[in-house]
Amino acid sequence: MPLFTPRLTADISRCVRCGACNSHCPVYSLHSHAETKSPRSWIKLSSSVNKKEISVSVEFIEFMYGCTQCALCSGVCPVGLDPSYIILKVRKELIDQGYVPPMAVAALPEEVLGGEVFPTPLETVAPMAGGRPTYLAGCWGESTPEVDVAASAALERLLGKIRLGDRACGVILRYAGYFDQEEEVLEVLVRENSDARFLVSACPEQVRAIRESHPEMDVRFIFDLLEEIPVGRIRGERYLIIPDCRSPSVGEKIGEILAAAGAEAMLAPDELCCSCGHLVTRRAQPDVIRRLAVGIVNEATAVGSSAILFVNPACYGMISEVIRSAKGIKFSGRLSEPAEELLRLLK
Repeated sequence: MPLFTPRLTADISRCVRCGACNSHCPVYSLHSHAETKSPRSWIKLSSSVNKKEISVSVEFIEFMYGCTQCALCSGVCPVGLDPSYIILKVRKELIDQGYVPPMAVAALPEEVLGGEVFPTPLETVAPMAGGRPTYLAGCWGESTPEVDVAASAALERLLGKIRLGDRACGVILRYAGYFDQEEEVLEVLVRENSDARFLVSACPEQVRAIRESHPEMDVRFIFDLLEEIPVGRIRGERYLIIPDCRSPSVGEKIGEILAAAGAEAMLAPDELCCSCGHLVTRRAQPDVIRRLAVGIVNEATAVGSSAILFVNPACYGMISEVIRSAKGIKFSGRLSEPAEELLRLLK
C-alpha cells in the first residue's frame, strides 16, 4: 500500500523524469546542476519512499526542504504536473502522518501562532469607529524593525493617521507543510482587522495570501498607494531588484516607478528571486540560502549596482543577515526593501 494519498500517488507516478523542471530550478542552478538538488530528484526519491522501497528517514525529510517553493518550475512540465506543489504536498502528508520536519521547521507553528517570533516593533492602536487604513506588520518584524518604521512613516505621509496591526499571514507555515495552521493564522488576521477601511502590506506574499483566501478584503501593496511619481527624486541610484518569486509583476512595477523617479533599475535573473519559502529552506538547509546570497551579491557587483532592493521584506532581512554573518560575502552598496524606498520617494 502506498505511503501517500491516492491523489499524490497518482501525481508522483505521472512524472516521466524528463528534467524539464530542473532547467527552471534556482536551487539546481546555484548548485552547479547537481542532480541531488533538483525537482526531478525530490520527486524521484518521493516515489521510492511512496512505494516503500526506502524508508522515511531524517535525511529524506530534510532533503525535501531543499526546495524553496519558488514555483518557477510550475507550468513547464510536458505532462501537466506542478513539481513545486507535489513537493509541498509530500511535506504536508509526512506531517499529517506524524513525521517531524527538521527541528527549526517544526518550531514554526508554535512561534507563529504564539506570536513569539513575529511581534510588531510598533505600538498597536486600538480599533476605532469608522475604521482606518491598517498597516500589517509581518514575519520580518523582529529581525528588521526598520521596515515597519519606514512603512508607518511613509503611510502617514500618504494617508494621514493609520492603525498598526501585528499579525503574520501564515504563508511561511504553508511552505513548511502546515496547511491547517496557515488557515488558522489567516482567519485570525482577517477577523481582527475586519473593521479596517483597507489593509496595507509591505509584502507581496502577504497581499496575495489574503486576496486568495479572502477576496472580499481590500488589501493593497504599499507601492500601490503612490499615485504621483516624484520625477527626478532619486537620480544617481542604480538598483538591482530581487523579485518575489511568486509575484514577479510587483518587482517590475517597482522598477518602473524607480526609473521614472530618475534611477536606473534592473530586475535580477529569475534564479535569484526570493520569497517566503526561502525562509523555510534556510531553517533546514542554510547552505542553499548562502549560495543565493553569494549569487545576488555577485550579480549586483557585476552590473555595478549601488543598491540591492528586495521586493519581499522577509528576504531583505534574511539575506542581510547572511551577508553580515558569512565570511567572504561583501557588498559595498545598500540593501533595501520597498518601504524604505517609498519613504525616500516621499521626502
